Amino acid sequence: MSFLHPTYLWGLLGLLVPLIVHLLNKGEVKTIKVGSIQFLEAQETTQTKKLKLNEYALLLLRMLLLGLLVLAISGPTMQSPMPREALTYFIEPSLLQSNKMKSLLESRPQASFRLFSTDFPSLDTDEIPNTRPNYWQLVQSLKDFPSDSIVIFSESRISGIRGIRPKMSPTINWVVMNQESTLDTIIGAYKTEEDVDLVRVLGNNSYTDIQKIPLSANKNRSAQLLGDSLQLEENGKSSTVELWRKDTLGIGLFYDSDFSRDAQYMMAALDAVSTYAKRPMTIKAFKDEAESSVSDFDFLIWLKSNFPPKTDNNYLMFKPDSLSGQLISKGNKAKSYFLTERLSITNTLEGKLAENLLEIISPSPELTEKIASLDKRVLASEELVPLDSERLTSEIEVKKSALEPWFWLLAIMVLVVERVLSKLRSQ
Repeated sequence: MSFLHPTYLWGLLGLLVPLIVHLLNKGEVKTIKVGSIQFLEAQETTQTKKLKLNEYALLLLRMLLLGLLVLAISGPTMQSPMPREALTYFIEPSLLQSNKMKSLLESRPQASFRLFSTDFPSLDTDEIPNTRPNYWQLVQSLKDFPSDSIVIFSESRISGIRGIRPKMSPTINWVVMNQESTLDTIIGAYKTEEDVDLVRVLGNNSYTDIQKIPLSANKNRSAQLLGDSLQLEENGKSSTVELWRKDTLGIGLFYDSDFSRDAQYMMAALDAVSTYAKRPMTIKAFKDEAESSVSDFDFLIWLKSNFPPKTDNNYLMFKPDSLSGQLISKGNKAKSYFLTERLSITNTLEGKLAENLLEIISPSPELTEKIASLDKRVLASEELVPLDSERLTSEIEVKKSALEPWFWLLAIMVLVVERVLSKLRSQ
């Protein structure tokens, strides 16, 4: 048995208090006999013997109660060796239907298999996850898993890599099970003022490329508008894709005389964004203008020394931050962004001002979601294995069971017995 708060065990010295009080009350008493009492002899009765026994019993109960209370607050735990598997296999859910994995499962019926997903359920679970797992997060959860050796079978997609590469002490063998595959598909289309841009995704295990192709560029391809979708026909094959429409985006640039040059760089970047995104934009610049027209714009750029007026739309304001490391950083409020330094030719190009503006002004969540599901890029197994670190815990993992509730229950029982016995003694 061990204790979470062993310092509280010094409270056991308090057991001496009731013992000292008992001994002080039992000091020698001088009896002076007067009158005819001096001829009577003291005779110990049965009732006197019971009183003495009750006193000793109460003393022991009170000392026991005090000891139990001290032990309870010290956090007693019972340690027992935790059963461990010699070898455990973890399988990414998307691999369960592959022929290689089915052969492995049939060849080792007695082996320990788990799904490489949240909480590591067994293979016979009713709900098989259909989302890409976060590899690093799951690997960190394996730190306390009771297994001497771990083998992970996964597709090792880049889309499953998020966060910092973790450090772990157990030995992990990472097996990449992914066949070479290619991708060439139209995932959607954007309606522009002059034409329709088809979004084409190409890729394989090494790269993913996104292209915007004007519908009119291919004379062999025809299209028919069907509400919010577009039916494409090419070489006798027909397919239907989503048609995304983008409304005109109003952008207001407010600046004062001190930020005139910064406003010029910002306007140039906005023009580049408008040309690349092929989205209708209305860009207006105001120098030393009143603030009443701020609410008329979908996106506000505030290049002034004071704070912008309150708005429910996205906005970018100047707030110097030499430690940010980014030209545009996310603000501390929703829909807010900070320009961390004054603009110049150098930081406009090196800090990728136009690219950052494109990401926050004209995001494409519908496109991002589709591309993430189609991304076939794969990491090598050497890049997936966690970094080595020294094992800080003992080789034999132990399971700790809290005993504190049992000590509290026993203390309550002792208290009840003590109160009953004390009442009987007083009677």
